[in-house]
Amino acid sequence: MERGIDPDEETVPLHVVWASFLAFTAGVRLLVTVASVLAGLVITGWRSACLGAAKPGRGTRGAAPWR
Repeated sequence: MERGIDPDEETVPLHVVWASFLAFTAGVRLLVTVASVLAGLVITGWRSACLGAAKPGRGTRGAAPWR
């Protein structure tokens, strides 16, 4: 037994499947959340600029975090 790993211990394939599924789902949810927040910022900036009679591009850049 090296580094606490027992070569005779069997892994359960179903556990590996569930772990992969959960990791993938969490990653996708994080990506969707980030994309939704950024889209909301862009839409808010564009709409604010239109309501304030400014150029929409400037308002969008002002609300977005990458300015």
